[in-house]
Amino acid sequence: MCKINYKDIVEIALIYNYEGNRSVMLSAEDVEEYKKSFFENLRDMSIEYSADLFDNREPIYYDIKDRNNNEYYILKQEILDDIWNKSSIGIYAWDLMVASQKENALSVLGLEIRDGNIVRKNVKKLIRK
Repeated sequence: MCKINYKDIVEIALIYNYEGNRSVMLSAEDVEEYKKSFFENLRDMSIEYSADLFDNREPIYYDIKDRNNNEYYILKQEILDDIWNKSSIGIYAWDLMVASQKENALSVLGLEIRDGNIVRKNVKKLIRK
């Protein structure tokens, strides 16, 4: 059984968004849509999961609201220098990583996997003549 904390999903979405779009911010609405696709992928993969409500790790993002009470998540500056350090040490379960990279989940962020890399959708390579 895979234990999932909401904070993990936010962190993964932010990391992918930064890698593919070079953006450090996502709206809570985008993360919520990403989360729905993520859980759909786990169900499609027949992965059992449970909510892990206790997590004392320091998040790698800030949770802020604007004047209109819109919520956003922003990657912390110190994380940008070594963005994959946290995920490469195995703090995220394998099933969680597989579900997070499915096409429907990445599409929510405007991303896709191309040549083994997570990149922005609809970016054409330059062709030199």
